[in-house]
Parts: sequence; structure tokens; C-alpha cells
Amino acid sequence: MRNARRHPWVVAAALLLSLAASAPAQAATVGILLERDNPHYQASLKAFEAALEAKAPGTKVLVQKPGPTSVARSNSLERLETLKVDVIVTLGTTVTRSAVGLKRVAPLVFSLTTPKQIKIPGSSHMVGLTWQLPIEEALGVLQALAPGKPVALAHAGGSDAKRELKTATAICERLGLTPVEVDLKADDLAAKLAEVGSVYVTGNATAIDAIAPLLAAAKPRKLPIATTTAGAEQRGVHVTFAPDPAAEGKAVGELAAQLLQGATPESLGNRELQETAVILNQKAAAEAGLTLPDDLKSRATRTIE
Repeated sequence: MRNARRHPWVVAAALLLSLAASAPAQAATVGILLERDNPHYQASLKAFEAALEAKAPGTKVLVQKPGPTSVARSNSLERLETLKVDVIVTLGTTVTRSAVGLKRVAPLVFSLTTPKQIKIPGSSHMVGLTWQLPIEEALGVLQALAPGKPVALAHAGGSDAKRELKTATAICERLGLTPVEVDLKADDLAAKLAEVGSVYVTGNATAIDAIAPLLAAAKPRKLPIATTTAGAEQRGVHVTFAPDPAAEGKAVGELAAQLLQGATPESLGNRELQETAVILNQKAAAEAGLTLPDDLKSRATRTIE
């Protein structure tokens, strides 16, 4: 009868194979660059995490909240690369712009930009979510609130604002509105507002950060204010048209999960978010002596009382 004993190296190899087969697979990791502490993106992040857990259970999520400078955003991105995350997600135009301009190892899922805000380079390394600013819808609301009166197109400068001003001016002409350009940082802000019946604030964070003097000057004149910048309602803007955060987070979470499961950015292609939230700050409107019409209230996704 042959000796049934195995050589030691055979036993060791079999043991190693057994341990490898039984060891749990290392969890995938998604790194997120979050646009400041904007409530909109906080809500998007919550929806993102729920969608990712549903589609790719057990995935780790590392969140970076960089400061307002480009250096801070670049450092946060490099930190995620150092941690060897499997996918990077950017929630917000500013952090997306920084991520697009830097070399990356991990694939990128971006949200949320308009096609004109960021020129997405031809790349097999990124995919994401775009959204068209509902400028005409916002201007239509202002026209109904202040019929027959000029509308201020308020901005804080920059290339994004210039593009949007051009678009908004063309829409005003189509709607029969008289546009008045207003620089939020100009000394003649109050004098400019004396010429108008309502205010549209360009859809970017820079304008919203500079909005305090506008709110102070517009309040005694009872001027309705609208914008397409998420989170502006928290600053006192009366009517805000913004991407629906739940729909945004869900879509981005699904894209990230598909990348983790082997899909490529090229095979997925960019998506356009269709859902828009209408957010009313009735508290600020009441303090300014404004009454928002019932038909606008009926459209509201969220209301600040």
C-alpha cells in the first residue's frame, strides 16, 4: 500500500488556497468631493449613498469637503488618489471643474454641471450628470410677479456669468422683458435696482456668495428674487429652481455602482437630469411684503415657512 502522506509543500499550498478562497473580498471604495456645506449637495449625498448601497452593497464612501480655494480642492483630490479609491465622485460645478483639470487614476463621475459651464474633455475616464438651467422658467415667474416692469440680471462677474447673461438677455427679448444688467459688487447697486421690478440672480455659487447687499437693497422695494442656484433659498432668495437632489444623488450613485461593477465611462455615456425642484422661501417673501401666487405655491417641491 502506497504512503498516503502528502509532501509538506503540497499541504501548505492547499492551505493557502483554502484561506484565499474563504477570505472576504476587499470592499470597493468611492471618494467624494462635496461642494462645501451646501444643503442641496448634502441631500444629494444622502440619496447617492442609498443608491450606491442598493446597487453595490458594502462599498465604502470617503467624503472630502474642500475649502473654497482651488488649492484646497486639488489637495482633496490628491488625498483621494493617495488612498487609492476605486471611483471619484464630484458633487458640484466648482469641485468638478477642479477634478476635470487634474490628472487622475480613478475614473470620475461628475455632477452637476450645465454643458456650457464646463467643457468636458474627450475622455474615456469620466462620465456624469448634466442639467440645463431653467432660466426661462425663472424669468417667466418674475414676469408674472412684476408684469410690465424691467428685470435685473444680477451677477458677480466671471465667464460663467457672461455666458448666462447672454442667454438670459435673449430669453428676456423673447418674453418681452426689458433686462437691466446689475453687478452685485458695484457701488451703484441700489440705484440700478430702482429701475426694475424683479431680480434674476445668475446660477452660480459666486453670485450667491455676494448676494447680501442685493437682498438688503431689494427688500424695501419689495422686489421678488429668483435664481437657478441650489441652496440660494437658504440665503433669502424667494424662488429657487434647482436640480432635484434626490434624483441627482440616485443617478450619480447608479453610475458609480456601474463603474464598480466593470462598466466603462465610454459605455455609460453622460446623462441629463430632467427633474427640477421649485423651492419657495415664503418667510423671506413675507418679510419683504411679497405675496407669492397660489399657482406658484402649488408647484413648490419645498417651502420655507
